[in-house]
Amino acid sequence: MTREDDSVIKTVVSDHSPCTPNLKLLPAHLAGATQPSNTDGEDGDFFAAWGGISSVGLGLSILWTEGQERQITIEDVVKWCCTNTAKQVGLDHRKGDIAVGFDGDIAVFDDEATFVVEPSTMLFRNKCSPYENKTLKGVVRETWLRGKKIHTRECGFVEKSQPGGKLLLEPRKHKA
Repeated sequence: MTREDDSVIKTVVSDHSPCTPNLKLLPAHLAGATQPSNTDGEDGDFFAAWGGISSVGLGLSILWTEGQERQITIEDVVKWCCTNTAKQVGLDHRKGDIAVGFDGDIAVFDDEATFVVEPSTMLFRNKCSPYENKTLKGVVRETWLRGKKIHTRECGFVEKSQPGGKLLLEPRKHKA
């Protein structure tokens, strides 16, 4: 089911703000063997704990898994995560689409594959997630940056080199 332009959801983005488990200030009884408890006396203080969760690498799979129960299409996901997001930040002239003159940033996504979230399948530093032991549908097999393959799920980074990104600034309009 394709959403109309007046749908409530316009974009889906991530604020990548990972932290180590101890910064979550987990009480000792919840910390478990893989997540050491905080030792500064503020265990369990929700307002003092670092916000966010370490799961940005699972975002597309989470969205796809949950979307399957809600008739969300791959076109919806592309619109929310690519097209509309690029437009929102003023980069729709070079990002958010596959077209001549665009940067060629591509995620090769296997929408049928499934995997269980566990430390060995998390491709990020802090191997903890509220999705641990959940089965997710959809796997990013390859990542391409400006037309060049930079990562595969099976082999990791294709080349160990300097970062290849470019600083992209949202255009600012100054009030007179």
